[in-house]
Amino acid sequence: MDSEARSAVSPERTFQYDNDLPALPVPNLEDTLKKYLESVKPLTTDEEYKETERIVGEFGQGIGQELHKKLLERAKAKKNWLEDWWRDRVYLTNRTPLGICSMYGANRTMESFWPPCIGTNIERAAISTWYMLRYFEELRRESIPVEKSKTGKMIFSMDQARSMFNGSRIPGPEADQLINSFRTEREGPCPNHMLVSCNGHLFRVDPFDSRGKLVSSREFARQLQNVKERSMKRGQCMSSLTGDERSRYADNHKHLKSLHSINEEHIKTIDSAIALLALDDSTPCTYTELVQETVSGRNVHNHWLDKSVILIVYENGCLSCISDHAPFDAMVCVDMIYWGYKKMEQNGGIWPDTDCEVRGDLAQPQELVFVTDPAIEDAIVTAEETHYRAVENVDILCSYFLNLGKDWCKQYRIHPDFLCQLAIQLAYYKMYRRPAATYETATTRQFYHGRTETCRSCSSEALAWCKAMVDPEATKAEQAELLKAAYIKHFTLMSDAMQNKGCDRHLLGLYFISDELGMPPPDIFLDQGFIKSGGGGNFILSTSLSGYKPFLGLVPPMCLDGYFLSYRILNDKLEFVVVTCKNSTETDNLTMFKNITQSLIQIKDLTMQAASKL
Repeated sequence: MDSEARSAVSPERTFQYDNDLPALPVPNLEDTLKKYLESVKPLTTDEEYKETERIVGEFGQGIGQELHKKLLERAKAKKNWLEDWWRDRVYLTNRTPLGICSMYGANRTMESFWPPCIGTNIERAAISTWYMLRYFEELRRESIPVEKSKTGKMIFSMDQARSMFNGSRIPGPEADQLINSFRTEREGPCPNHMLVSCNGHLFRVDPFDSRGKLVSSREFARQLQNVKERSMKRGQCMSSLTGDERSRYADNHKHLKSLHSINEEHIKTIDSAIALLALDDSTPCTYTELVQETVSGRNVHNHWLDKSVILIVYENGCLSCISDHAPFDAMVCVDMIYWGYKKMEQNGGIWPDTDCEVRGDLAQPQELVFVTDPAIEDAIVTAEETHYRAVENVDILCSYFLNLGKDWCKQYRIHPDFLCQLAIQLAYYKMYRRPAATYETATTRQFYHGRTETCRSCSSEALAWCKAMVDPEATKAEQAELLKAAYIKHFTLMSDAMQNKGCDRHLLGLYFISDELGMPPPDIFLDQGFIKSGGGGNFILSTSLSGYKPFLGLVPPMCLDGYFLSYRILNDKLEFVVVTCKNSTETDNLTMFKNITQSLIQIKDLTMQAASKL
């Protein structure tokens, strides 16, 4: 029975369409090289561009043809030719401390029903985690709705959701590996315990009874209170080990398991847990403090960073989240958190059930006490130093812009994402009088096991508009016409990227093919045009739309002198996170944000003036 017939006789199942989605396409080589040259042009001098054009021409007529044929052969054998490479070579071979690579996010909107309040962390941890466990149950039952486009015609892969729960990252000397024991109910049994950390202690907590039924939120709170009362003194801080450089951590991880069989059992318990709930003792008040605390706070001893999802609840009841990018993209985790948030909002943040029964048949939280030696104790100290050295270099600003949001954009038929992207382009140009290679995330989840492609937002059309906006002799009409051209170009670039017709993933595939053939890197990947346009992870502006949900995520900038900018779009305002490196002498969070707001005002004025003349 095909997918359409199944849906006609029974409700949609979460993963039912995944195997039917089209294979990830391999773009035409000529089209990719043309797009690539277009992206290089605004970022290079005429002389540099001519050299890049020559190198690209030789590549397209020579070795590029051979590499492309090999890539097409791979695509015939693999429905998603990029999937393994993306996971293994982009993420798992990275030796950087995991704390600086993870995706962080914080939920500010919960303040409407959960304002910061000391002493609320157990209640709020129990309620928010209980909803996460409900999502886990629904996912196991395959009852989470399939994500689709607004028209319903485009179906998105839900496969990444399998990797959120019961997953962990295992350190290796040269590359990590991902393990996951999540199963749907139709596929079989699945571990259903939680990992809870508090003050450097680690506990196994069982929120499901012997029949597999989720306990009440109040009963779960009693379990968490038990954990907190047993964690008054600082624990072993074994989680700190996960914050180290990955190869060194791999050695320590191996040594820890060799000390005693109980250590290996504890690690299995950790790796197979649904997720980690961290009860942290910090009290961040502002949104910037909350995000900064999540990224570079004093709590690596409480965060087993190998877990795929870490929910953090602070002493004053504020919440944030950490997730590993390797197994799934950020928005997959955001969807899960938003699912629970909507239910908590509808319920006013109060206890979701009335069951106050004390369950005598539930196992008490089991502390995971490791056998250690001086080498492990020294490794904990070294790992903490390494982690804090990395994350304390991250500088964060969170703020918002009023009177311009989804409602205004609807009125003037402007897509708010494109509005923000052009404002970012103009803001950077005002500060530096030069364009910047820009990465914007584009989803390719409409394809089998799709992940992302890069939308290169810095186009020649955007640069022409930016120049006109700082030119005192340019008329409003000229500026408005150039804004329209830049807007249309960005729409085309994003549409192509979502169809996997950008240039970055294709070029990456060609590079990996050359490497696997034992070839030296082709000249196209060594050229200054490649580097200046963002290739090799050199995007000066790394940007991401967090969507229309009450959640802002962030990662560090790609470059020392670069920016990461995340934004979310509300009905009446735009919220931004601006992230830089503290040791950069080039960047300035506050000035960047001020220029973004000024640019938004200018775009708003241009749009309204043009509309008034129609």
